[in-house]
Amino acid sequence: MITNNLSKQLLYILNDAIDIEEIDHNRLLIIKNNKKILLNNISEDIKNLCYEKIGENILGKSKKNQKKIIWSDQDIKFLTENKNLNVSSLSQILGKSKYQVNYMMGHLNLFNKRAWSNDEINFLKEHLDSPLIWVSENLNRSISSVKAKRRILKNKISTKNIISCKKY
Repeated sequence: MITNNLSKQLLYILNDAIDIEEIDHNRLLIIKNNKKILLNNISEDIKNLCYEKIGENILGKSKKNQKKIIWSDQDIKFLTENKNLNVSSLSQILGKSKYQVNYMMGHLNLFNKRAWSNDEINFLKEHLDSPLIWVSENLNRSISSVKAKRRILKNKISTKNIISCKKY
């Protein structure tokens, strides 16, 4: 259970934060104003509060105040047939937010997935701690794609370090 004082401090830290990355089971990295804040030894309650608050920051409103978005069969058909349009255009045409369009495209598995080249992976390895936006622009990939691949690479690196430590 989170105490009131801890909850207030945590909400202050999370205010205007733009991203959270789970380092391992009990550590979270919060990105805020181009700064990284590492939380150690966190409980599931704290982790859930962090994810909930970041979701609120990104969407601009709390989940409690959000209206349920209804997608008609016609909306879904249009989205499926026009998946190559950019999200901004789809958002305007469908009258839904970019976040809603992104969510539905992910839900329907409509994103064009392309394999990562060795050059792209090497570039990402060299810039693991660079801002996601900068890396995504340089690689011409979505932020979520870069974030997912970066997480995989960081996990491989930390796993190799753990294995190499056990040998000695």
